[in-house]
Amino acid sequence: MKKSIPTLSLIKNLGLICASVIITLILAEMAVRVFWQMDTGETWRMPAPHGQPYLVNIPQSKTFHRFQDFSTTYLINSLGNRGPEPGNEPVQVVFLGDSFTFGLFIDEQDTSVGQVRRISAESYGNGQVGVVNAAIAGSGIAEWIAYLQDYGRRLKPGIVVANLNYVSLSRSYKHPLFMLDCDREILLRSNPPIIDNGVPWPPFRKYDDQKISLKRWLNDHSQLFMTVRKGYSEVKKSIDGKKSSDSKVNSANTEKSTEDKMGSNSEEDAGKAWPNPPFESNAINQPELKCFVKASFKALRDSAKMAGGKLIVIDIGYRWQTKLARELSIDLVALDFVPKTLEELGIPYVNLTDQLYQMHQTGMQITIPGDGHPTKDGYLAIARGSWPAIKHQIDLLRTDKNVAGDN
Repeated sequence: MKKSIPTLSLIKNLGLICASVIITLILAEMAVRVFWQMDTGETWRMPAPHGQPYLVNIPQSKTFHRFQDFSTTYLINSLGNRGPEPGNEPVQVVFLGDSFTFGLFIDEQDTSVGQVRRISAESYGNGQVGVVNAAIAGSGIAEWIAYLQDYGRRLKPGIVVANLNYVSLSRSYKHPLFMLDCDREILLRSNPPIIDNGVPWPPFRKYDDQKISLKRWLNDHSQLFMTVRKGYSEVKKSIDGKKSSDSKVNSANTEKSTEDKMGSNSEEDAGKAWPNPPFESNAINQPELKCFVKASFKALRDSAKMAGGKLIVIDIGYRWQTKLARELSIDLVALDFVPKTLEELGIPYVNLTDQLYQMHQTGMQITIPGDGHPTKDGYLAIARGSWPAIKHQIDLLRTDKNVAGDN
């Protein structure tokens, strides 16, 4: 029996409606990407290969990230570092750090690492000094030590710069990567992996399950979906009426919450990053903490040396902005031990806290409003404040290489 004309007309009309909806959604997606670009649930971090309990950046990934008026695209190179592919420069300067060094919401060339790359090119010429941004958002000194031990040789560092932040030590205190031996003041690696650095990292598996829900796929790929989702969340929040006490708590923990949320839509990240432990100063074993600080920097120095580099430590100067909110935190207690410890270990150290605080006092915008991470001006100040110590080590290294070449 032939289909009736009304039935055929209905099918045709439904087809036209579906096509119109699809075309409208595509146009709306394009409009959002052009005029109201929104970051999706895509992440640029993954669990470290070989099952170690820390995160690394996903090689060859590209992720757009926005906070209010600040936005950028993170381009991760083949070695899992933010920025250009590694070159063959005779001196390689490798930076370790957390999101304040990685550069949330800021173009890579405007981060402190990017600024040092520019300054070094102006000082020594192109092709003389390579500058690598090996920072990993949300990391601490324990992860930096493990990263150097596991993958540092791939970077061929002559100089390793550790950008110390106000959570670098608390994130690592009692970290499962290491056991603390205070009799010998050393960190003992728990289950160290056997790694062949000549073999590339295995491809990152974004999803473990075979069936990916439409909502999950849209969450990771559709800026239109995320725009609607975030808009709905804001409306719901407004209707529910958020209490002022909640906003004060969120404001005090801005930096921590921002980093904790990064990649939070990724199942692979869930439970993999070691959180900032809630130790308070009145519950801290100070002799043990002092031992931890010395053991950590000793391990970081030795790991840098094992990878081929000389360690420099820079306190990037942003501890002042959370001092009042962290009066009972282990961070400020631990940081008090740092200067003398580094002096004993013979590690060059620069503290930019007073310099950055004075800039803040003059009204310069060196933090992203409502977020707390550095602005371009803040990064420039870090780069300029760090540069004399870095340049000194570069000059020593270049002199040693020239002497060795002459012989």
